[in-house]
Amino acid sequence: METELDKLIYDWNRDGRAARADYRAVELDDETLRDGLQGPSIRNPPLDIKKRLLHLMDALGIDSADIGLPGASPQARAAIVALAKETTKLKRLRPNIAIRTHPDDVRAAIEASTEARSRAAHLSARRRSAGSRKTGPSTPC
Repeated sequence: METELDKLIYDWNRDGRAARADYRAVELDDETLRDGLQGPSIRNPPLDIKKRLLHLMDALGIDSADIGLPGASPQARAAIVALAKETTKLKRLRPNIAIRTHPDDVRAAIEASTEARSRAAHLSARRRSAGSRKTGPSTPC
């Protein structure tokens, strides 16, 4: 018998998808290197330590890692470019980056991805026609 609680909570384990053979497996995205956590005990490790962490994550079978927010500062962007280049040496781990929907962040993400020649960020932009709220076709950046 279905209770009131059962009606309020959706159980993803019972929707039937997980039993199908074509259902995607769990993917792990590590955020150890993500900037933005502030506090008196937080330290930003040197770049060589971050690169070593990427290799350890790859050895553990982690699928992807957030390597930072390129719009945070020029130093953050330079570190992200170096980390994205380092991921080309890895077997499995793919880089991703954090980005806010602010033009400066989008620009920094495109520049970092281009400079690293990496697919760290696949971005698409929606164009708006002048005076209209309708969105146009998706355009790869």
